[in-house]
Amino acid sequence: MNINTRIIVLFLMTAMTAFAQETRTIQPSVMVIPRASEGEDLRTIIDARPEIRVAISSVKQGFDARGYDTKDFETLLKALLRDEAVTQDNQSEFRNRIFQNAGTDIVVEIDFMLNKSSSGNSVRIVLEANETDSGNSLSSKICESNKFYTEDIGKLSDMAIKSCIEPFLETMNEKFDGIVKDGKRVKIDFSFDQDSEWTMNSNVPSKNDKLKYILEDWLYEEAYKNYAQITTVTDTKMVVEEFRYPLRDPKTNKNNTPRTVERTIDRFFGRLDIPVQIDNKNSTLYVTIK
Repeated sequence: MNINTRIIVLFLMTAMTAFAQETRTIQPSVMVIPRASEGEDLRTIIDARPEIRVAISSVKQGFDARGYDTKDFETLLKALLRDEAVTQDNQSEFRNRIFQNAGTDIVVEIDFMLNKSSSGNSVRIVLEANETDSGNSLSSKICESNKFYTEDIGKLSDMAIKSCIEPFLETMNEKFDGIVKDGKRVKIDFSFDQDSEWTMNSNVPSKNDKLKYILEDWLYEEAYKNYAQITTVTDTKMVVEEFRYPLRDPKTNKNNTPRTVERTIDRFFGRLDIPVQIDNKNSTLYVTIK
């Protein structure tokens, strides 16, 4: 191998190593929470079923041991329960509230089952990792321990987690790396107030162009890696099925969320002197043009 060839090979190896390091620089933060079955309440499930607390601790320790930044579910739960409004939430609303306040990249839900028999006891734990902002599934795995003559639920839970944690994390990390590379996703729905004088075909005086063209150009320019999927455009509506935005703010390294996109949209319409109202529901931004 001559000198020039060695230099090229060294350069390629260095570039590949640098890329790999950059991709893994962002380690996801995680919160582990219980999954409530029919008839159960997320607000009281840990007190009603103490074994759930043990199982959550086992899963959380599995993440901690591998260097993940984990946040405590019970601490969040206590903070949320100080607000009387949460007592009126149904289970779906309260679950959404947990996701909105988790402050992590990923929420891992666990479904726990203790099986007792004359041949020994075993534990079955279902792990489901979801992206916090969108709720999209990143990884799912069924973890089971062998049967033992023991009442130590913590030990059985640890055995179950050890049986599946590596493939579970491998899938989760692979999909999270895709988010790091390609950005998060949010759906945006633009519509008009019934009393609005604007339509998508209205001319915007300051830009001397139709609103829909100005909006389309801005969406493509603002989207991460210029990826925005506009699926519907009519006189009274525009639907962006997928708008990409970066996982972190490159200047502050803080998490970006749909609220980050919401502020950006609000400021864009402010510069056009067009009032809007924006609602964030179920990972969709509803923009009503006044």
